[in-house]
Amino acid sequence: MPRIGGNQSNPERHPTDLYPTNPAWTEALLDQVHLRGAVWECAAGNGDMVRVLEARGYLVRATDLLAGCDFLKQTAPWPGSIVTNPPYSLAEEFVAHAIDLGAEQVAMLLPIGFLGSQRRFHRLWSVRPPTTVIIISSRMIVNGAASQFNHCWCVFDQLDPARTELRWVL
Repeated sequence: MPRIGGNQSNPERHPTDLYPTNPAWTEALLDQVHLRGAVWECAAGNGDMVRVLEARGYLVRATDLLAGCDFLKQTAPWPGSIVTNPPYSLAEEFVAHAIDLGAEQVAMLLPIGFLGSQRRFHRLWSVRPPTTVIIISSRMIVNGAASQFNHCWCVFDQLDPARTELRWVL
């Protein structure tokens, strides 16, 4: 079985960074965090996350670069929540942009190693730390490939930005 690595030079990496989100992972987020307002899934891919959000009763706006909507070029404020599994090559930009758009809550599914970078610490974490980090204690299987790293949901709550809480889920 091929393995998905954590770097851009992996020849087995999907060319568009499209890695569908296991529905159980979206369920894990929703079991831990109640999202406020309408939810924008801004890297919707094939809609796996959208279906889970809608099944839980959320009004969802689904967009994707491959469908003609470049999230990083959007400028209209978003008052609800932004939830996505961003392309990891642009993850830092997605986090910062979602916060800049004024979303009350932002939840990004990220490789756990994303939390540990001096550059990100200075550009992101020291300025905009997540309020909740939900560590997923199992490896992701997508497109028939096993990930080489664990993942976490980084949740940024603009109404409660003072602390960071760690949680673990299976």
